[in-house]
Order: sequence, then structure tokens, then C-alpha cells
Amino acid sequence: MERNDSFWRELNEGDINFRDDHQFELKSEFILDPNNPKNTLTQEFYIFIPSSLQINETSYSKEFFWHDETNLVRYKTPKLTFKELNNPQNTQSPLAKINALKTYIYQSESLNKLMDELKLLGNIFRSSLRYRINEIVADIDDYRTPEITKQRIDILIEDLKMTRRNYLNLQEELCLLSNDLLFKVNIKHIDEFMSLSMDFFLTGLLDIVRHHPEAQLQSCDGDLCELIKAEIEHREKNNLLPKKIKGSEERNESVLYRMGLLEKFTLEALMLNVYRQSWLDKYGGFAGAFAAGIAMLLYMSLFAWKARYFAITSMPFVLLAVVFYILKDRLKEGIKKFFYAQAFRWFPDYSTEILSPTGRHLGKLNESFLFIKEEQLPPGFLAIRNFDFHEELQSLRRHESIIRYKKEVTLYPNAEMENTRRREINTIFRMNVHHFLEKANNALQTVLLFDPSKNQIVERQMPKVYHLNMIIRDAYIGPDQKKIVGIKKFRVVVDKNGIKRVEEL
Repeated sequence: MERNDSFWRELNEGDINFRDDHQFELKSEFILDPNNPKNTLTQEFYIFIPSSLQINETSYSKEFFWHDETNLVRYKTPKLTFKELNNPQNTQSPLAKINALKTYIYQSESLNKLMDELKLLGNIFRSSLRYRINEIVADIDDYRTPEITKQRIDILIEDLKMTRRNYLNLQEELCLLSNDLLFKVNIKHIDEFMSLSMDFFLTGLLDIVRHHPEAQLQSCDGDLCELIKAEIEHREKNNLLPKKIKGSEERNESVLYRMGLLEKFTLEALMLNVYRQSWLDKYGGFAGAFAAGIAMLLYMSLFAWKARYFAITSMPFVLLAVVFYILKDRLKEGIKKFFYAQAFRWFPDYSTEILSPTGRHLGKLNESFLFIKEEQLPPGFLAIRNFDFHEELQSLRRHESIIRYKKEVTLYPNAEMENTRRREINTIFRMNVHHFLEKANNALQTVLLFDPSKNQIVERQMPKVYHLNMIIRDAYIGPDQKKIVGIKKFRVVVDKNGIKRVEEL
């Protein structure tokens, strides 16, 4: 079922996952040290691509890579349990902060802070719910006793009821205090987001419970149904539904479209503003001017050296001027080409300024892309790439193209990051592999097999897959000012139709 697939994909969101048939993404966390005036995280991605896919410097340009790659930077969702979220004395809870800010609701600045806390609440609520559902599913996978799992489900249901009750009471109070119509509409958006999040995750959990053989676990069915139905009735009663659309196809489209808009709206509390610029935009004009200046200097030097021997109206003078101009033009283009070819040594391909929601400079992100050869890999990386490769084939030489992508995130903690809830940064690397698959073989290959028991030839359809292996090296300075390096290995299994699965090795 499509719903179930999206549930499992959302639930199992980890370091690496795939967004759709052609895109995978890798999420990295970066914790800021407030005592360090400069926090730097360096990541190097080494992507090994089978040569049969014909991906190389000629067929896959930098422009293709930057078109296929997406890099996102945002705050990590703060971790709070439902108990911490509902504790009125917990200063880190958005519910407690909203309660404290409501007396200043008539001030425009306080209204903006309230909206920010409401959006943050939506993110924390969804993240905490996903974490709790994941714990319950892990219990079931580990064959824990049904009594423990049922108890966890019962506690979750009570926690959700309490959180929704506290939020709705606070929402009602805010709507009575405020005369701002836009603020009231936005509060309803957060309400709808929380309600739909419950619907999504609890329906997935209900599906697992109904397929579980233990009768004791299935006894949770009624409580889960009651809670899901209560949220549906709440949305209907408060008009938290998309406008009625005549066609069934349009109705189906509106469900995910609306949820996507609500997610983007709520994520505004965690997003950072970025301004991306390539080195060519930044220094290309200087490079062109430098090349033109050198070429012109040589041209004028040659011209002053030889041109004085000829009359300005003579043919030798004209021919000499043309030859010198050709030399100048070729020299200029040669210097530019050399500069562009060597620019990766001096400048990143792209540099991104990271700004806070208020426009304050927080740091920068530098990115570079390059094809490299095996001998250019860091020491030991080839052995890491070959390790655990179908056991007996570890020493087999494979012909692969190697992409090196490097990014360096530098952040400068300031007063806006003093808030411990938003001190961790998520960097998300997203890659579209559709260019890699243009020359792949068909996803299913017809193979003739001999059945020795019947002395017959059997025709079978066998899957043809390709492995995109990745080694990622992280490096940053720890609180004790020592360099910490971590290495991870991933594999993206693809066929002609797209991504089949992603694996952390």
C-alpha cells in the first residue's frame, strides 16, 4: 500500500534514505560549541560509480552534478518528550513559552515570537510522535512481550490526549485574546498539522497491530481507532479540511499537496536563509580581466618592440598587427582556461552564506566537486571500499569512476544560538541519480537456466542492479580542541527504473 510505504519510509528515517525513485538523501548533524567562536564541519563524499554506467568527466559535467545535487541547512528539531512538552515549569517547552508570551499578545514583536513557538511546537510534536512509534515498532521487531508493547501504546495514547488537550485549551485562549485574523488562521494551520501527523503515524501503527498474531496487542485496536476518529471529527468540526473538489483524482491530489504546504509552513521555525554563489559569479570577472590584462601587456610589448620599424600605412605593419592580435587573443583564452582548470585548488565551486531568520550572518558553506583517480583517494579508502564486497571478491579490481564532493560548514555562534533548543544543525545532502541510469541495462534480464532434476531449460526474469558505493569522512574540532574524524560507508542499489534501496554498511 502506498500509505504504508510512506509510513515506513518516514519511520525509518536515519542517516541515509531515499525520497523517491531517483533521489536519495543523507542527513548529518552538527552540534555547535558555544565556547568556540568558530565551529567547522568538513565532509568529503567519495562516490564510486561502475564504469558500465559511462559516468566520467566527459559525459557528466560539473553543471550536471550541481543540477542533480541539493544541499540544505537547517536547525535540528529539538528533542523533547511529551512529558517535558507538557510540563508548565519546563522553560524549553514551546507550550510553556507560549503560555508566558500570551500576556504580550497585543505587541507585534510578541505575536511573531508566539507564531515561531507554535511552529516549533508542531515540529517537536511530530518528531516526538515518530520517535515513540519507532520505539514501539522496535519492540515488536525484537519480539518483546506483548504486555510491554501494549503498555507503551497505552501510555502513548494518554500522552497524546494530554498534549492535544493542553494545546487546544491554549489555542482557544490565544484566539480570544488576539484580534489578528492572520494569526488566528495560522494557529489553525498548526492544529491541522498536529492532527494530520497523529492520523498518519497512528494509522500506520494500527496496521501493524492488526497484522500481529498476539491477541493482547490487538486489544489496542479499539483505543487507536477511537483516537484517530476523534482527530478526524475534530478536523471536520473546525473546518480543517481542504475545500471540496468535484473529481476524485483532484481530491486525492489535494491530500498530499495540503500536507506538503503545512510541513513547509511549520518547518519555517527551523529553516535558515541561504544565499548561494558560484566562484565564477564571484571571481569570474576578475579572472577574465586578469587574463585580458596579461595578454594586452604582451601585445603592447611586442607591438612597441617591432612596430616602430614599419610605416603605419604599410602592409608589413598591418600583417604584424594582425599576428600580434591573434597571439594576444589566444594567450588571453589560454590564461582563462588554465585559471578555470586550476580554480578548484583555490576556490570552492559554490559558496553559500548562511543567515538567521532575522538576517544575521551565522556562517558559510563551501562546496567543491571533482572526478579523481584511485591513487588520489585518502590512504586506506580503497581498502574500505573493497571491504565486505561479496567476501571472495574483495581483491577483484573494479573499474569505477570516482566522484569527490567536499563541503565545509563554518558557523559562528551568537546570541541567536544561545537558545539550547536550536543549537544543533542538520545538513542534508540530496542527490538525483537519473543521469547515472541513462546507459543502464534493462531492470529485468531474460536468463536461460538449466534444471538438472528435469533436464529442462527454464526461462527466468532476473533483476539487473548496479551499486553506487559511498564513503563519507566527517572531520570537526571537539570541545577539547582535538580533531575528531568519523568514516561511514553507504550503498545505493539502483536499476534502470531508479533506486531500489539504500544501505548503511
